[in-house]
Amino acid sequence: MDKISLLMFEMLEHDARVCFAFDLSSRTLLYVNNAFKSFFNSDHSYFSLYHLLTYIDKDDRKRLLIRLLQMKAGESLHDIEIRVNMSEQNRYWIKLNLHLNARSIRPILTGYFEDISAYKAENRRLSEYASSRNAISNILAHDLAGPLGNIQMFSNFIKQELSSSDSSDIQELVEDIEEISKQSLNLIRNYVDGEYLETGRKEITRKLTELVQPLSKIIESYRQSSSSAHLDISFSSSHREIYVLVDELKFLQAIGNLMSNAVKFTPNGGKIHLEITKKPNSVLIRLQDTGIGIAKKYHSTLFEKFNGARRPGLKGQPTVGLGMSVIKTIIDWHEGSIWLDSEENVGTTFFVELST
Repeated sequence: MDKISLLMFEMLEHDARVCFAFDLSSRTLLYVNNAFKSFFNSDHSYFSLYHLLTYIDKDDRKRLLIRLLQMKAGESLHDIEIRVNMSEQNRYWIKLNLHLNARSIRPILTGYFEDISAYKAENRRLSEYASSRNAISNILAHDLAGPLGNIQMFSNFIKQELSSSDSSDIQELVEDIEEISKQSLNLIRNYVDGEYLETGRKEITRKLTELVQPLSKIIESYRQSSSSAHLDISFSSSHREIYVLVDELKFLQAIGNLMSNAVKFTPNGGKIHLEITKKPNSVLIRLQDTGIGIAKKYHSTLFEKFNGARRPGLKGQPTVGLGMSVIKTIIDWHEGSIWLDSEENVGTTFFVELST
């Protein structure tokens, strides 16, 4: 072994990353560094490729095997985030990098991974904060828009009643009220649009994300909102945890706006139910309400711009949320599908499905 090889070997032995080399012909390990032995707490001579794969979460294992089978000589895979279950108590997130050697007679798979559990936990905390902020923003916008819309409507009515009198001072005050409420509504609309533009400005980044917890928090936010105080709002999930490749902030913003619309068009005493279900090759999100429904003539064009279906809410709330075309765009970014089933005076159900 020459000096450069010895130097590289020594670097690998002291590298904090878990490094390894597999002979794919014999499915055995050719090399592991000290970090590998420490992470698995075992002598590598007992390991095989199959043995290592058993530690990987079932869903991630399937995804990884597909990518491994598609690898060609000389190709590399970068920054694959997967879950590793060492035991019930010891579960980790790792970032994996692989390279299939093109020069060797035998197919040799080399790679390394690093533990990113702490990073994922912090990222989850920040995402929950951002998701909560978006939910609160939507709720606040609608809670403010409703009363302001009523003020504008009432002031207009009073102005008409005063038009035949000589109360010029009062009429001027009423006109001021109408103008201020109109400006406030425009501020709210601009704020909601600005929030979307701020989060939608950067390129979409999809990562494996747990959705049950953030969806349940969106529902809890609406339960505590005055705008939905007289509605029966519920949430259910087929599994305790469901992971999907999404840009969490953007995807939850789309679901949050579907929820906002359900609240806006469901009368007091009505029901709204959000459900997430894990299927063999996809995840299905279903949002069902007992609201006023959407006219059949709008179903085929609902997700198009300027579809004519936008209208104020049952309590006069103006349309301050994202349009349906924008929501569909977000779902399209995730290579998902969105569709609806709706009947006037019966209710509406939106379906969002993502492949896993």
